[in-house]
Amino acid sequence: MDISKSSYVSFISCPKSLALSLSHPELAASDSTAKKRIEDGHKVGEAALGLFPGIINVASKEGLDKQAQIEKTLEALKQGHVAIAEASFRVGRLYCACDILVKDGERFKIYEVKAATHIDETYYFDTAFQRFVLDQAGYQVDEVNLILLNPSYVRHGDLDLSKLFQIIRLDKTPEFSEAYAGIPDTLNVFDDTLEDAEDTSYIGNQCKGCPFFAYCHKDLPSPNVLDINGIVKGHDYLNIGVITFEDAYRAKSWKKRQQVQIESYLNQQELVIDKKAVRHFLEKLTYPIYHLDFETMQMAIPLFDEAKPYEQIPFQYSLHIEQSPCGETIHKGYLGRKMDCRREIAESLCRDIPLDVTSMAYNMAFEKAVLSRLALLYPDLADHLLNIRDHMVDLLVPFKAGDYYRAAMGGSNSIKAVLPACCPNDPDLDYHALPVVHNGAEAMEIYPHLVEASGEEQEKIYAGLWAYCGLDTLAMVKVLDRLYLDSQD
Repeated sequence: MDISKSSYVSFISCPKSLALSLSHPELAASDSTAKKRIEDGHKVGEAALGLFPGIINVASKEGLDKQAQIEKTLEALKQGHVAIAEASFRVGRLYCACDILVKDGERFKIYEVKAATHIDETYYFDTAFQRFVLDQAGYQVDEVNLILLNPSYVRHGDLDLSKLFQIIRLDKTPEFSEAYAGIPDTLNVFDDTLEDAEDTSYIGNQCKGCPFFAYCHKDLPSPNVLDINGIVKGHDYLNIGVITFEDAYRAKSWKKRQQVQIESYLNQQELVIDKKAVRHFLEKLTYPIYHLDFETMQMAIPLFDEAKPYEQIPFQYSLHIEQSPCGETIHKGYLGRKMDCRREIAESLCRDIPLDVTSMAYNMAFEKAVLSRLALLYPDLADHLLNIRDHMVDLLVPFKAGDYYRAAMGGSNSIKAVLPACCPNDPDLDYHALPVVHNGAEAMEIYPHLVEASGEEQEKIYAGLWAYCGLDTLAMVKVLDRLYLDSQD
């Protein structure tokens, strides 16, 4: 098989993951965000070409045809083209396609484009491999550069590509030099290591986020140390024999939330509650409470003014207003029908939430950040929006602190884990039963379709988004009510 830059980087990260992707791709877990990442990558890559006037793209329109791209690259170089997109080279089994290759006399500059705002460690291996292939092919490379999105860029009018992107030279860094120096040794063991990879554990802290995580960890007992809430480098514990919760209990002193989880399992306790701490949290609340949840979208390349790369752009909120503890609720909300509805959503918030009332969110840092950004955008509404923000209480607090724990929560404090643990078997609180949208990733993905759709299709999406976001705030109401009921003597 060819060794491409993607397979090389995958091998560096985990040979077993690469081996499984080649032999058993069906074992990979589905990734709900993969499609958007690919789309963002394509959009950012296309935009970056605008930095190089006269660039020619040799990519095959019919799909990846390595030989065709190699031949087109050689032809473009013969014709004197200075900048080439997807310039492709092969040396033996080694193959790479450079996002952008610039010829400067008899020397070359490599530009790798990433739909990211910060450098990831893998980028050094990716670009070092490209440099190695071109060196082996006899081309003199003067520079290796990384093109990233600039997180500080704010769009005003037409896109300013010179400010949208940041160009970082990598080949003068020690990380790049180390990655480049290790290539020959890595290639020498590539085949033998890959051949044995599926029978080798390779379980480590690099496993986080891997699509084969569940498969590679299937033989571990359940629960195990990796299931402990907030565990950091959990595989380090596995490597020293701390595997079960019994092992974990003997191994060290954990934070309260972690200790509660471990002891709850060992003692077979369904509910662990520090009533005094929970009551202290509840006594600080004043009613009515405005339970607030936003839905947002992220765009790699900002589509409209006053937006940044990957900024959380709100398009919807749900608001459940709870009049008294375990009392009646009123539901309000806003859902846009155009891509940029930030002004409308800000005005609606100011109408729906009075000054100086208690607003509540679950993991409120997100909601506070959205409110802060809206206040910055609209100074005439800033005082009201900041008042909402500054009177916000976080429902996450008693769960994160370990003051309230149910065994069904496991290692998670997310509302998606807390809700079914606190309110089991309630059909009105089942996210899986929702007809269109079931999670935030789906909401983010489907909103642009709402804007583009019309008639019956638009109304179906609208209703689906309304139901999903409404369930998020209803969930908060139900969870808060459960805290009240369980904290009573």
